[in-house]
Amino acid sequence: MDYKILGWLNVIILGVLITPFIMVRLNKYVFKTKNKNYLEITKKFRKIHKPLGIALVGSSIYHGYLALGAIRLHTGTVLFAAIAFTVIIGGVYYRKKKKNSFYTHKIMAVVVIVLLLIHLFYPYAFSKLL
Repeated sequence: MDYKILGWLNVIILGVLITPFIMVRLNKYVFKTKNKNYLEITKKFRKIHKPLGIALVGSSIYHGYLALGAIRLHTGTVLFAAIAFTVIIGGVYYRKKKKNSFYTHKIMAVVVIVLLLIHLFYPYAFSKLL
């Protein structure tokens, strides 16, 4: 598989992963609906959230390996580390149900999105700095 296709697939997966958060916030602040269809769709996205997060870890490391041929310092490597940490923190929340871990999970999701934007628009930022 081409690393570019896999990279864009990872972007789509990340979009699906943040969809439940966006849907809940839209409902809370904009729609304020109790429509069963809307709530069911949100529930379905939540159901696939955990397996997709794990899949994103695997596919992102494979994407990096296909693109670079090895694991080395790159914006993608930092992005992968943030994704992996986000998944780990999400797993901790799933097991322990502590609010701090859920808050950290959400903050890390924002960090992942910022790092994704850096990776997409300036992938060799580290080589310019070092």
